[in-house]
Parts: sequence; structure tokens; C-alpha cells
Amino acid sequence: MTVEINSPNLQPHIISNTIPHLDGKATRRLLSPSGPAFAFVVPWIIVLLLHPIAPCQYISPGFSRFTALIMANIISALVIALTVNSYRPQRETSTRMPAISRKEKQCIAILTATYVICQIAQIIHFKGFPLMWLFTGDKRTYFDFGIKSVNGLLNAMYLLAVTGHVMAYMANRNKTRALTIGLLLLFPVFVLSRQLLISAFLQGTCAILLFRPRLLRRAMYVLVILFTVFIIMGNFRTGLGQLIKLSQPKEWVPERAYPLIWIYNYVVAPYNNVHKTIGDTEPLYYPYHEIQGLIPTAFRAGWQEEHSNMGALYQIAHPEVSTVNTFYWDLLNDFGVLYAFLFTATLQLAATIAYRSVRRAPSLTHTATYSVLYSILALSIFSNHLLYLPVSFQLAMIGLTSAYKMLRFSSPSYTQCVQT
Repeated sequence: MTVEINSPNLQPHIISNTIPHLDGKATRRLLSPSGPAFAFVVPWIIVLLLHPIAPCQYISPGFSRFTALIMANIISALVIALTVNSYRPQRETSTRMPAISRKEKQCIAILTATYVICQIAQIIHFKGFPLMWLFTGDKRTYFDFGIKSVNGLLNAMYLLAVTGHVMAYMANRNKTRALTIGLLLLFPVFVLSRQLLISAFLQGTCAILLFRPRLLRRAMYVLVILFTVFIIMGNFRTGLGQLIKLSQPKEWVPERAYPLIWIYNYVVAPYNNVHKTIGDTEPLYYPYHEIQGLIPTAFRAGWQEEHSNMGALYQIAHPEVSTVNTFYWDLLNDFGVLYAFLFTATLQLAATIAYRSVRRAPSLTHTATYSVLYSILALSIFSNHLLYLPVSFQLAMIGLTSAYKMLRFSSPSYTQCVQT
């Protein structure tokens, strides 16, 4: 859009570049797989479509207040996406891959080395790891691995390191870097942590699709492989026979489809847990569960004892099948439906702003921040990863690093050095 102004000091094309306008291309890009709206909307639509199928006895099909809440946040995600990203200055477009500086590469290397050394120390301390325990007949499970709180910090370092290595590889194709990424992705398999594996996959995939959207087809192939690994890990952790006993598939489900029950339960059971019990009691109107999620595990027992009169109000419908209960569980327990809607919409807005920052000024910091928020939205069908320490620690580390850079570059000594 060009604005004609009769003034010798103003040029029309300069004014046209500074006036916000609707950009259809930007709107389409926002609704692409790397956009925040896609990250939230698509997983929840899949859940809402799969839930009525109800191949297991424990599933309770139907419409509830929780269904209405999900649909409201789907609409809010789309409205925020279209509003924030469609009406913007024309110059805010960039899809170039950000260069990784030497210091940033050193930081990634330090994160990786620290993580590997500490995990080796944990393996020595616990005399093995969950996958090994499984094959040697050890009665310990993946819950018994890792030093409390320390393991959460290490997992945050791991996820940041994976994201950093992916971006460094995309900027400069290096076989050593690709091998490092492959080896790092094996660790969640060793500790039988599906949550860590899917978080690493999502953050790395987000970083790739932001600047290489044509690689979406390859990402889908990897996702199929990931689901296969999920089935195998599920069999290792619980056993197919035990799962069938707990979930009780209906008569019309053929036995050859039983392995797919793993995927169905993993995706739909969290929603069903809240769908079946929402509205049974009043919320606490106190951020008990949200604060509890941010307290390191080593200190959480003290918090729970101090607030022993409070607890989970919405009881999990079928804890024998799944103890996971979506992004909304803690929010509903603490302040109810309206708060849960507003909290989720605020997170969607923050992710959209972070997405714009990547488009406007691509950098390792902006991309890492957005990839974390992207994974939180995409994994909202499982739990509130914003209150999951490996995720919140990532945001804290990124924030501290950014603050250090700002203080360093704005210091008088640095300014004087640049001027001289």
C-alpha cells in the first residue's frame, strides 16, 4: 500500500514500508508447521477427533466443560495468530538461517561436555541406567535414575544442547555435528524417557522448520519412527499384556491392533482424565499446584508437608492407565476454567511474539526461546511443560545469558573499548 503525500521531503515508497498492512504471505507462514498456532491447534484437534472412537472401556466419550475450554483456546490461538502476525510492517520478514558465532559454538560445546560428564557420573553412582536394568532383571525403574533436582537441570542442559547443535548443523553442514546429534538423541532411549525424547525432537524440529520448511516431509518420517520407538519403549516399561489388562480394549478392536493402544492411550488418556472429572469440585483459588511444579524435587516434600491441607481436587479418573493430565490440570485445580483459558491465551501470545522476534531478527537466543515455547504448546495435550523443570530451567538459562550480554555490552568499559 502506497500513501501519496505532497511533500518534497517525503518519498512515497519510504512511507509505504513503515505503515502496517495485512500480509497474506505472513499469515500463511504463521499457520505453517513452525508457527505457534499450528503447535497448539493440530495436537488438540487430533485428540478431540480420536477421543470419541473410544476403543477402550475406560474412555468416556461426550462433550464437557473441558471440551469447550479446549475449543475456546483453539479459537484464541488462531485469533492471536491472525491479529499479531498479519498486521505488521512490511520490513519484518526474514527466513535466513542465523550465523552461529564462535562463542556460541563454545557455549554449546560446554553445555554438551558438562551434560555428558555429569550423566556418566550418575550412571556410575546408580550402577547402570534404566534400559540396562530392564535387560539385567534389576527391579529399579526409570523413576529411580538421577539425582533429584540435579537431573532436571541436566535435562534442561541436554535440550538446549540438542537445539544448539541442530542450529549449528543447519548453518554449517558438518558430519561430526550430525553424529553428535544422533548420539545425544540415544540418551532418552537409555533412560526410557519418552518425555525427554519428544521434547528434544520438537525443539530440534522447530529450529529446522523455521528456516528450512521444505524439510517437513523428512520430519514426518522421523515422527513415524518416533512413534515406533514409543511403542517399543512402552512395551519395555510396562509390557503389552499389562497394558491390555488395564485399558480393556473393546470387543470390536482386533488383536493385531493392540500395539497401537499404546499410542492411543498416550495421546488421549490425559484428556480423558480431565474430561471425566472436571467440575466435580471448586478450585483452590491459590497457586498451590503451579508453585509446586516449579519447586525442585529435592525440596518439594517440605512444601507439600507445609500445605498438607491442600491437594489435587480433580482426581485422576484412571491412574492405572495414565497419571498424565494435560496442560490444564494444575490451572483448573488452582483457579478454575476462566483462569486456565486466560493463562493459555497469554502463553499463546508470548509464543507468537517470540515467533515474530525470530522472523525479525534471527539469532540463536531468539530461536532457542521460541523452540521451547513451541514445545510447550505442542505438548500441552500431555502436561504443563512450563512447570516442568527441564523446560523452565531452559528459559531461565536463556534469560540469564541474555541479561549477562546486555549488562556486558552496556557497561562503560565495553563502550570505551569499542569507541577506541
